[in-house]
Amino acid sequence: MKRPILHRLGLVVAVLASGLGAAGCGKPPAMGKVDTLVVLTANDSLWNRLEDTTRAALEPTVFTVRSEQKFYVEQADTASSQVAHLKLFRQVVVFGTPDNGLVRKIASAAGKPPTAPSVIQARDVWATDQLATAVVLDPKDEAGSWRSQLPELDSLVDAEYRSYVHLRMFVSGEDTANEAKLRRTLGFGIQFPAVYRVDTLTDSVVVLVNDNPDPSELIRSVLVAWRPSLDTLTAAAAYGWRRAVDTVYYGVPQAIDTAQGTVKRMELHGRPALEGTGAWRDVGTGYPAGGPFIARLVQCPDRTYFLDGWVYAPGKSKYQYVIQVRDILDSFSCGAGG
Repeated sequence: MKRPILHRLGLVVAVLASGLGAAGCGKPPAMGKVDTLVVLTANDSLWNRLEDTTRAALEPTVFTVRSEQKFYVEQADTASSQVAHLKLFRQVVVFGTPDNGLVRKIASAAGKPPTAPSVIQARDVWATDQLATAVVLDPKDEAGSWRSQLPELDSLVDAEYRSYVHLRMFVSGEDTANEAKLRRTLGFGIQFPAVYRVDTLTDSVVVLVNDNPDPSELIRSVLVAWRPSLDTLTAAAAYGWRRAVDTVYYGVPQAIDTAQGTVKRMELHGRPALEGTGAWRDVGTGYPAGGPFIARLVQCPDRTYFLDGWVYAPGKSKYQYVIQVRDILDSFSCGAGG
């Protein structure tokens, strides 16, 4: 279904246009959010045919406590009067054949020929701190080459977003001193930003907390606990452990809902692991606090570790914070070795 063009970007474009005169001779800084994709199409009729397919590929939903879009697509024809300003956004995607001027500009910046079909990316093409992507269409089969390259485009866009979130998480630096202390004294490794607080609650439970700038607005928490090795890793054990720790270590009892969660077996740095996801909510407080959680069991040589990461971000998109917590969980490793 055709959406109003630039319904989310109109105000930003207007502000940008009014301020371009002050940008000087150099490239202006990129505008907009990293989860917004400005899609420029040389063939608007082709976009009308493929809009639903493109949005399904580039705007997938993820479940946190509700379904959330990972990205937001805003499209305009390259003949639009707004294109000069839209080219300055952080993530710009151009669909066009090899003779398209915008496609050729991106390919030139990347030092590659605009060969069809291909996906070409270059940084800082029209603005600084920008990623521009050209989806080069086959002139003999524009629709087919458009569809066939959507998975690669989605993969590249998702990787860029995850990299951005990871770098943003560590803008305060990495807490290498406390990481080394945990390895030395408690026998496991995990990487986390310096802004996190380390609470060693018992000799077998550690909680890493980031409640900056205000815990009423945003909390990211990771708990690490361990027991003698379990015979098998099961979803029942992971969720049972999650129910046991929330009342004791999180201050306020939390009920968990696993109905829309997922369970998967995995390996974490070569060790067998199991992950279960779901949603939590505070109980007995009269305040509807809640959010997503990720619970993991990791089988180490002499212990089974339990890891629980959860997010509280009322009124905000939670996807980026879930990525941050997952990155910390993914860094966990057994043993005191570095």
